[in-house]
Amino acid sequence: MSRSSEWKHPFDDIEERIQSALRSRQLRRDYDEWLSQIWWRWVLTLTWRPGMGVKRAKGLFAEVIEMYERRGVPISFLRVVEEGELGKKHFHVLLSGPSYEIFELEEWWLKRAGICKIQRFAPTENGVSYYVKSVDCSPDSDYDIDPQIAECHRRSYLAQF
Repeated sequence: MSRSSEWKHPFDDIEERIQSALRSRQLRRDYDEWLSQIWWRWVLTLTWRPGMGVKRAKGLFAEVIEMYERRGVPISFLRVVEEGELGKKHFHVLLSGPSYEIFELEEWWLKRAGICKIQRFAPTENGVSYYVKSVDCSPDSDYDIDPQIAECHRRSYLAQF
């Protein structure tokens, strides 16, 4: 094979990359619009210790959701894996459902994984768009949205009262 046939111009796939970026931008807009209809109560930042992988952390997060569901707490969530400045991955989570019992999660997560930072969701500060910024159409995008967001967490439902 000749040297020239191996070389690929950096802009050979520019059209495909532009289309992918546009699809990703539209996906983020659509998620932002849809998820902004939810009355999010909490923002969680969940970290885990070195040596624990994303797969194990996802398993622990699933246990958290199951724990609240077993208690009969309707729960809705958006969980996004994000890579920090030093390459350390962590979760950003928007959560609806639990009341102040959510603070028991700090100790639960600390025993099993790492740090759990809990804050009230403030739509006027970052809003949903901050949390969907890592969502895109690439196979590397790692996020999970509760497929059956509880009706009781929708702003339109809450407006009835």
